[in-house]
Amino acid sequence: MWVCELEPNSLFLGQIYEHVRLGPGRRIACDATYVPFADGAFDLVLCKEFSHHVDDKDRLFREANRVLKPGGLLLVQDPVRSVTSLWFYRRSRDTIPEHKISWAHRYSRAVRNSGFNRLEYGALNIRPARRVPGAPWAARRGTEAVRRGGIADDPLSLAYLQLVGGDLVIVGEKVREAPRVPRPRIRVLDPARLQVSPADQATFQPLRDLLQERARPAARDAGGRASTEGPG
Repeated sequence: MWVCELEPNSLFLGQIYEHVRLGPGRRIACDATYVPFADGAFDLVLCKEFSHHVDDKDRLFREANRVLKPGGLLLVQDPVRSVTSLWFYRRSRDTIPEHKISWAHRYSRAVRNSGFNRLEYGALNIRPARRVPGAPWAARRGTEAVRRGGIADDPLSLAYLQLVGGDLVIVGEKVREAPRVPRPRIRVLDPARLQVSPADQATFQPLRDLLQERARPAARDAGGRASTEGPG
């Protein structure tokens, strides 16, 4: 198991996630569209809540295809563009300018174009959006689906995902090689140079403590399964 982040500070915050196979040297800083791994190195690639920071989704998922074995799985979880968010951001500027949030069907198309057969496609959560008729009801249905161990993949839930937004989940199986594109020459850095300094750790420690505090009740919810309902 490897954890890849764009910057060391994110790697430090990611230390709240532990696993027996995630030992020293397995957390690296890199560009997810050009990862330093061999072809066919992995059985699973998890893109969790970061694809919306990458403008070229096809290039991202082609790289996931490259490092996966035949039959390997790509799991994508990301917020998606919605009708209500489109209306909101036409009136208010997004405070995070590097956001490249896209529509659900565009994520799906990029996964298919990158050599994957879509096995699962649905909403992990749907925003309540109290001003939109039926949205709170759809959000509750989505939450119940997750608590039963699934995702909300019925047409009505997917329609509300497009209308009010939420998190999309796609599970794709690698069924063919993706088109290869020229890769830039990558200068490999000594991992020792990617360490977070004590000063950086002190700056981000309060956020890490907050994440750990909020994670405890979530871990106890539904018999150890994390709740999809965030703190705010």
